[in-house]
Amino acid sequence: LKATHEDTPGHTRYAAAVSRGNDYSILDGQNRLATLKSFLNNEIYFTGDLPDLAGKMQYVDNKTFQQLPADVRHAFQTQTIPVMRLDSIPYGEQWRHFINVNKMSPVSPAVRRNALPTPIAQRFRDLANGALKDMFVSTRGFSEQKMWEMADIEFLTDCFLEISKSNVRLDHARRDEFYEKGLNSQFQKVPLYQKHYSHFKSVMLLVARVIDKVTLHKVRPNT
Repeated sequence: LKATHEDTPGHTRYAAAVSRGNDYSILDGQNRLATLKSFLNNEIYFTGDLPDLAGKMQYVDNKTFQQLPADVRHAFQTQTIPVMRLDSIPYGEQWRHFINVNKMSPVSPAVRRNALPTPIAQRFRDLANGALKDMFVSTRGFSEQKMWEMADIEFLTDCFLEISKSNVRLDHARRDEFYEKGLNSQFQKVPLYQKHYSHFKSVMLLVARVIDKVTLHKVRPNT
């Protein structure tokens, strides 16, 4: 929400969109736009400073949009968010532009990797947001900020590399190499992915069940 009135590292004010006639695909800024929509719909609370119509900062303590002072609400609604429009970019080349847009911003390596058009990225995201979601929520070390930085996806990447024994050193260069094996390719056409994914998924689901049982035991020690 601070991105509406601040130009600070980590709070980039613009969004980038790829145009297709009258339709647009969000290339960068989707999370920020989703947060703004949720705030305007009174679905989330905000604590911090927001400007009023005179430009004076007003402190807001845990309030929804509807609960803000009228002049702060109006000032918020009239803020301008610049949009960088990119035309005629093939889908397979969008990741390059995402990386260029974020070259000077503190985007994590995991976020950059997941912009690549590689099938393993989508598989990991589906797992992290689906069957393994509760595991990350209940595990220490995966804070909301870390999840925004895709720490859960990075964890799955390292687990896959360990299980497949495809790399002996886990660093960003090795992770990049692993993702790039599937650039602009189908999942079944990448031997490394195809050979080890089912086993990897089975192991991760087992780990999730164990963590779930441990969590339940801590909550209800007498059961």
